Amino acid sequence: MSETSRVGDASERPEVGAEKRSTMRSLDRALDVVEALVRADGPQRLVDIAQATGLSSATALRILTVLKERKFVAADGQRYQLGVANLASSYAFMRDSALSRHAKPYMQELAAATGLSVALYVRYGFSRVQVVRINGKDPLRYELPNGRLLPLHLGLGKVFSAYMDRDEFDEFAGELPTVMRTIRGETFSVEDLWAETRQIREQRFHVSHEERALGTVSLAAPVVDPRGDLFAVLALLGPTEHSGSIGDEALVAEITRAAGAIARVP
Repeated sequence: MSETSRVGDASERPEVGAEKRSTMRSLDRALDVVEALVRADGPQRLVDIAQATGLSSATALRILTVLKERKFVAADGQRYQLGVANLASSYAFMRDSALSRHAKPYMQELAAATGLSVALYVRYGFSRVQVVRINGKDPLRYELPNGRLLPLHLGLGKVFSAYMDRDEFDEFAGELPTVMRTIRGETFSVEDLWAETRQIREQRFHVSHEERALGTVSLAAPVVDPRGDLFAVLALLGPTEHSGSIGDEALVAEITRAAGAIARVP
């Protein structure tokens, strides 16, 4: 038997690699579609999804059809939204997340000691998501569900921005409006944000007064690994009645201690 016969025709082998690349490209595009629906404000038309992903309408429709069959997408008339399979995936994440399991006891202790709600956030692209929340005795005026995408340029999201280097920050800033506004209407620029995040990085905590949500104040601290890399943000949240005390030295010490304990994920 010839060498060519044993290993196959060399002219055919690149097609195997091409098929693999095509499969990975299809998977990548399907994930783009799912991500576009995650970031959308509500059910989306086919043309909206195609525009958000850069796909042709025909390609987007083929992907949506497969995702619909697997329950990752649901259709309501001519509009598409995430399907029930994503809820099952979310539950599996919360059940199996080592970070969530490890953090909860420390968060419960912090809520009991301060009377405030405690939340843990992780970064998702240029957004953040809440993955765990423990309610305190002073409830907030709104309920923030786990998984909702939140900004990095407002409130405690600035702690994530503080751990970006200048190149990443500039990429992030390219997606922001030239003039940004808090929920109360205060304006600030990209350079204002950069300067503030450098201060946050240095002091290792951030106090926010009604920046993203009316009636809410927060104190946030970074959760960093032994190399100093940020992987989560821990926050104390309360109604504005706590505005005068949210940045007290005692609270800063409490949240810093808890963040340090959470950082030691087994």
